[in-house]
Amino acid sequence: MDTPAISNAGNFTGKVLTAPPPVIDARRVARAVVRAAEQPRPTTLIGEGASLIRLGRTLFPNYISRFMGIFMRSYLEQADPIAKGSGNLFTPPKGVQGIDGGLRSPEQRLLAGLIAVGAVGGLAVLGLGALALRSRFKPAPKRRLRRHRLR
Repeated sequence: MDTPAISNAGNFTGKVLTAPPPVIDARRVARAVVRAAEQPRPTTLIGEGASLIRLGRTLFPNYISRFMGIFMRSYLEQADPIAKGSGNLFTPPKGVQGIDGGLRSPEQRLLAGLIAVGAVGGLAVLGLGALALRSRFKPAPKRRLRRHRLR
């Protein structure tokens, strides 16, 4: 998630940390949290990455955890070194804080906006098409069967 949390948090790995792609907008997560509070469900998945991980855990339950371990070790081996520190654990963060952590590039933000607009447009077209087909092919009204009482 694209928030300042990663850059503000304590880091004792000795490596520069960042969020793995795809980096999700914090506003999207906030909307999902509000929806979940208003309409509780057993599970809420946010983003394509979460859906793929869940599918992988369903199909290959013993391998996803192993894969994630390999992924994290590989990431940390390639990450640039940085001094270890407690971050904002004992002192407030420096600089201006906000919602965005700067992990998504302007191009990623623009692309996400375009995808959202395209998805909404596509859903609108599908919805209108479904309404048109529904009005054209209305099912015949169901007839009620009369039950006769046996005497």
